[in-house]
Amino acid sequence: MNLKKLKTWGITLLLFLVVTAFVSYRRNRPSFDFFELIEYELDDITLMIYYLEFHMFTTTRVTVDCFINGFYDDKVVVTGEELAKHRDLLGQLANIELIPSNNRNWVDARIYYIFEHEKHGEIFSFLSFQSIEDAMINNQRVETNRVFYEVAIAFLPERAANRVQSRIDYFWPVCD
Repeated sequence: MNLKKLKTWGITLLLFLVVTAFVSYRRNRPSFDFFELIEYELDDITLMIYYLEFHMFTTTRVTVDCFINGFYDDKVVVTGEELAKHRDLLGQLANIELIPSNNRNWVDARIYYIFEHEKHGEIFSFLSFQSIEDAMINNQRVETNRVFYEVAIAFLPERAANRVQSRIDYFWPVCD
């Protein structure tokens, strides 16, 4: 009788762990709705980009709240019509395989952008640090990728775009 109870509890625990892992995977997968939305519903999406110069010295760490409260050099709001012109770039962003990062550098943000859908709210966010070794996608620390920055470059004012471009070219040189 005790063996039956033990098996029942074991199977129940295993089932619970499998369901929890599946739900966690679905919740943490950043682009499961993003790709479909950028494919069909760009009119309902807004992109907001905050940019702070990489070389700017600050006495405190720059966080998302700092950007939202007005601490930035540039803020750009992009509507669906302008986003539609960059559908291929957005498709590249949606298809990037995210690799978790174990880097524990403190957050000193320089670029923050967020895609928001009219009905669904926030659907994708990117936060870049002064050291561009890693970044945060949807509040998860991941290894960074050039495409994350290329999205910002496409919409930033020319001066800011050139500075970001030179920074990523330094870290990821393009070899011909």
